[in-house]
Amino acid sequence: MCEACDSQEYAHGEICCPKCNRGERVAKNCTDTTSTLCKTCPESTYMDHPNELNECKRCQKCEAEEGMITKLRCSPTSNSVCECGEGFFCSVPADRGCSKCLNHTVCSEGQFTKQNEYLVNGECCPMCPIGSRVLRHCTEFSNTSCIPCVGPTYTDQPNGLLSCFPCKVCDPGLGLRTLHGCTNQKDTVCWVLSGYYCIDQADGGCRAARPHTVCAPGQWVKQPGSDSTDTECEDCPQNSYSDGLFTSCKPHTDCEARGLQEIRPGTSASDVECGEMSNPVVPIVTVLAIFIPISIRVVIFLVLKKKIPFLKGKVKQ
Repeated sequence: MCEACDSQEYAHGEICCPKCNRGERVAKNCTDTTSTLCKTCPESTYMDHPNELNECKRCQKCEAEEGMITKLRCSPTSNSVCECGEGFFCSVPADRGCSKCLNHTVCSEGQFTKQNEYLVNGECCPMCPIGSRVLRHCTEFSNTSCIPCVGPTYTDQPNGLLSCFPCKVCDPGLGLRTLHGCTNQKDTVCWVLSGYYCIDQADGGCRAARPHTVCAPGQWVKQPGSDSTDTECEDCPQNSYSDGLFTSCKPHTDCEARGLQEIRPGTSASDVECGEMSNPVVPIVTVLAIFIPISIRVVIFLVLKKKIPFLKGKVKQ
């Protein structure tokens, strides 16, 4: 019985099942003898964390009718990122994008919108520079009041936002490390840890990674894994072996060619075991050493057995 499952497991009945990776969902729970069966999220769905869910999350749609355009497409490991199209501004910022856009106000006759300005309450307000956000919108009598983004937040364009975007976190538990740290003007850029490869590259970094496949005993490493590709494994041909770490299969040892005898045959995962040749004279001598004394004793016994009745007859005479 599993009393407390660790962070990469989930409870199913009385056992702890391994969670599915990012980009996957649970197709079948584990049993006492089998592991969790996971399936890749289908098109237009995603899963951005290890999970025990039977269904993937639906990707956000960047609806053109609502003024939204796609900044980053949805992938099996991350949701879509939307931004506002021409003639719209973001009213609800979301992770690295926007979840709601509104139409820009149309300037009245005699008014015009300057570049790097945004419209609010019928006023053309100067945008805040990169690395800052709006504290107070402008009025007829005052300019836009801006403050720098603080903490792990940023803005990478001039804006009229009331909040900065949150910085990404590169989670080592998901195989990611920080390549470039977040500043108030740029988001964090993540890359893969050693032993992982990237399955979702974006913005010069990596959004999701998976561990390199470990070749099984009986296979050899045809192509080592890299930052962007998985390890390629291939089965060893007949009469050769590999422990799963070899970059080529090794031929089984020829015991006879070394003047030895085969004690245990080789497999695809292990070499032949050889031993010293046995001397055929030794068993014969051993058998004779046992047989001859026994034979002598038997002969003596039979001879004595015949002589005793003869001697008894002589005594009676």
